[in-house]
Amino acid sequence: LPPSLVACVRNPVDQAVSWWKYENNACSWGESMGLTEWNTSLRSNDYPPKSIGDALKFSQSRFIRKAYADAEHLAKTLITQQTSYNPFYYRMKRLPNWAITWPGGQLSTIGRSGKYSGNIDRYNNVFNTMFGEKVEDSLERKPREGFVHIVPIQNQSSGLLLKGALHPIFADCMARSAHRGSKQSDYADLMASIDCAIEKVCTEDNFNASRRRNSGRSLANMDLEPSSSDLDELAKYFESNKTR
Repeated sequence: LPPSLVACVRNPVDQAVSWWKYENNACSWGESMGLTEWNTSLRSNDYPPKSIGDALKFSQSRFIRKAYADAEHLAKTLITQQTSYNPFYYRMKRLPNWAITWPGGQLSTIGRSGKYSGNIDRYNNVFNTMFGEKVEDSLERKPREGFVHIVPIQNQSSGLLLKGALHPIFADCMARSAHRGSKQSDYADLMASIDCAIEKVCTEDNFNASRRRNSGRSLANMDLEPSSSDLDELAKYFESNKTR
């Protein structure tokens, strides 16, 4: 079956700052164990960025743009051209080192992880290459509706909102199963059971405890704490990119 992905989204500035703190604390932890040298051949000499503003610029650099383009090409060619003559093909299906874990390193995502619309389009494009409807007598595939469901992260703190988000996701999955040969009666019975489970999980009593979103974590190196001007720069950047 084609995949159904769920993208939990939040304020993109909050996302960028949270990721900046998390990854820099991970770097500090690694350095405390003696891991002090960086692989510049994989990450470039600009990594790690010295400030969140530098990270934003790095995420838009030619080096990172090329790395992401290569990663998309890698995903598509593994699907459509599985031959030993393809330079991106790996018989063991192992990702090359430059593509782990993000192209250009984890901090290369500062200007990208909050661009939800563009990121979702990238996933849909790759999945359409594999799961789009085949065109008769052609290698092409017709695009289908999106594979990604969007759930604002605050919905996870409200039973009513979460229930409203979960039902269409499972209904879509069940409809795809039915379309591929399952009996309609089986689909209806299973969907009724799923609705019952959603109702039980989303009882408001299960949401009384407050949820922490990793926003208050302080940095081990306080020199890396984002400034007010950094936050303004991030806000302007994501505002200018929100429809792209």
